[in-house]
Amino acid sequence: MSQREEFAQWQYTDLRFLGSDWATTVSAFYDRNSNISTSVQVRLVGGGTAPVSSGPGYGIERFAAYVQAERKFSKSKALYFRYNFENSRLFNTKNIPVLAIAPNQQSILLGMFSAGFTYDGRDSALNPNKGQLISVQHSLAASQIGGNVSFNKFFASYQHYWSLPRTTPVLRDSVLAVAARVGLAAPFNLGNQSGVPAEAVGLLPISERFFAGGATTLRGFRFDEAGPQGILEPQNAKQLPTLVPVGGDAMVVINFEERFPLTRQLRLVPFYDLGNVFRRVSDISWGGMTHSIGLGLRINTPIGPVGIDYGYLLNPPSFTSAMGIGLRQPQGVIHIRFGQTF
Repeated sequence: MSQREEFAQWQYTDLRFLGSDWATTVSAFYDRNSNISTSVQVRLVGGGTAPVSSGPGYGIERFAAYVQAERKFSKSKALYFRYNFENSRLFNTKNIPVLAIAPNQQSILLGMFSAGFTYDGRDSALNPNKGQLISVQHSLAASQIGGNVSFNKFFASYQHYWSLPRTTPVLRDSVLAVAARVGLAAPFNLGNQSGVPAEAVGLLPISERFFAGGATTLRGFRFDEAGPQGILEPQNAKQLPTLVPVGGDAMVVINFEERFPLTRQLRLVPFYDLGNVFRRVSDISWGGMTHSIGLGLRINTPIGPVGIDYGYLLNPPSFTSAMGIGLRQPQGVIHIRFGQTF
């Protein structure tokens, strides 16, 4: 608790609810942050950036709760069902452009059922060297179960690791890792779309869209900056148009990397990332994919791997403002991170 933020959470888990094999968890939390400063920065003509608003930060008040039942069929396999309810309210939003609101700060009422299955055959959750992880989840949100938005949402993730033997030429003791993530979503019962910005018609609320870019997805981008972009047009002669990520209803991310041992504690990690976020599922195409290559270092520590990556975006997407000015994201990005990419 502080003058700026208040947070409280309660959680209860019964590993054998009513004597069954289903572990049941009930959780609820309340969060009120009264001074959230937008992360979007307007570019200036003479160089540098400035906040989109010179006024005070805005705030968000959230209440969320869920009930989950999980059945473990073995050490590696689990099935779960969950119901989520969330109520978010923004306040002090004057002078904050809608596009400047971060993805998790959109005010909505959400009621959602989810079902998922996981298989975890990795030898380590923190720093795997072999095995695979499969995760699939489907969610249904509807006004009939407590929300004011309705959509279907599917997300699947696959990770596989191979540890090469010491006798392998050149690549001795390396770990080869591949990951693939696919997210698909579509709203229904849209109702009246009048007053909705043209670029948001028929899309999920921004807080429920997919975002990618950053240290754990597409490393040629900064955090969450892949995919569709809104453009903040200049408000005066000192400003330039500024890109603002708005997410999409579909996402495809595929990662390849090799973890080559330089010493017992240090590994060199060349990588290749492929994918993008798409405004709609129908927009997914090979031509819309982005390609990033890069190099990283991992240091094994008692608390897990710590590393740094440099990602280079081979085909940065281009955008054009209303004034005809071309815009692109930076091609080179440095990421400092705790843990592996996946």
